Amino acid sequence: MIRGINQQNIFSLYEDYKKFIAIKEIRHLVLGKYHIELATLQSAPTIIKDKILKYLKELDGCSLRQVSRLTGFTVNKIFKV
Repeated sequence: MIRGINQQNIFSLYEDYKKFIAIKEIRHLVLGKYHIELATLQSAPTIIKDKILKYLKELDGCSLRQVSRLTGFTVNKIFKV
């Protein structure tokens, strides 16, 4: 047993950490819902880009940095949508 650390708090922090979605899962979700590959999103029409970026921002466990890596857009552009 480690002194001074409550074991329950460690597990609750670990459970919060596990809520992140893997990049492969994000690709699969977008491909299934919108039928578009994220790598080709930059050449898509603006309406579709904005719609997909809003969807990705609303996903629990999906960070702006992950979306940036997947789409090629800057974090600032994703934040502004």
